[in-house]
Amino acid sequence: MKIIVASDLHLSPPQSRIGGWDSRRGSYASWLEPNDRLGEIVDYANANGTDAILIGGDMFDSGTPASEAVAMCRDQLNRLSPGIKVVIAEGNHDQRSVFGLHRTPVEAYLGDHPRVHAVAKKYGVIEVDGLRVATLPWVRVGGLSELEEKNLSVEDAIKQMAEEGADLFLGHMMLSDLSICRGSELSMTTEVLETTAPAALLEAGPWQAATIGHVHNRQFVGESGKVNYTGSTYMCSFNEEGQDKGFDVIEFDRNLKIVDRDFVHLHGLRMYTYRYDDRARSRLIEDKTAPGDKVRIMCSPDDYDDAAAEASTLSSKGVIVKIVTDERERALVSATRQGMSVDMSPSQAMLDYATKKGLDKSRAKRIVDVFEEVISS
Repeated sequence: MKIIVASDLHLSPPQSRIGGWDSRRGSYASWLEPNDRLGEIVDYANANGTDAILIGGDMFDSGTPASEAVAMCRDQLNRLSPGIKVVIAEGNHDQRSVFGLHRTPVEAYLGDHPRVHAVAKKYGVIEVDGLRVATLPWVRVGGLSELEEKNLSVEDAIKQMAEEGADLFLGHMMLSDLSICRGSELSMTTEVLETTAPAALLEAGPWQAATIGHVHNRQFVGESGKVNYTGSTYMCSFNEEGQDKGFDVIEFDRNLKIVDRDFVHLHGLRMYTYRYDDRARSRLIEDKTAPGDKVRIMCSPDDYDDAAAEASTLSSKGVIVKIVTDERERALVSATRQGMSVDMSPSQAMLDYATKKGLDKSRAKRIVDVFEEVISS
């Protein structure tokens, strides 16, 4: 048996994320990029005798994907060879908003597709041609008061599925022993509070591999090499510069024991960042970029006109360029109330407010760090 594991496809992102209308193909570039990567996965599955495709969450970028992007996704799934089954565990972006019957877009738009074997809305073990897959979709946290309870519920769910036995674990979650707060999803997440579980808990399970979505940077976690984030299928933000994008291919023998595990690269658009005054890097990036790539130029306000001229040169070769001036990150918040004037940075305002509300200082600092990273991106 051979399966593909991918995650964080983020179909139907905002039209502004990867700039503009593609007149040649008659669609927004931001819709074409993730859809093309899905198409590559389908092509690989058809050409290599794949039995199943497992998606570890964030199939869509939001709870209200564009109808055209949904149609494009269904068209790709229609191309799958008969017999290839798709299992989708819902991610946080899939759950951004739900429909009247509490259906997410994954369930509403893809649940009836003939190639979709199952959509996991809650934890449980799903069987695919004899392969038992423990699935843990995103668990929403409504507020700080329920975070501890939800953390315990996630750990209990993992333990319960471990007792049932499974060959593989598929989830969308954050591991508590990651050294990063949100990985490369800093500028895209809808929640600050989220459940976590230790990697050791997944390592102790009966499954031979635990593959997880949510963090876009592909990485292995823990001591055994058993637990890993597959990473996103394309570059969704500048925070992902230099990261590998692709999917895992896992092969099992007749006894459903893993005999091979490979990573297949997807070669979509690339993202680059450089400071205008770093001439060596700017020349290097100009040589490396291809049409559709995205470049962010950081500069001082005094250098903006020169940076814009350089951006024009890149744009002429089909590169999407964004210019960010340093002063943007140093904006101050000013407020006047009852004759009292307060002047402070947005970060300090957030930190003061969180502390006043009784939030643990270390957690408050993490929130502020996320905010500052989003602003800088």
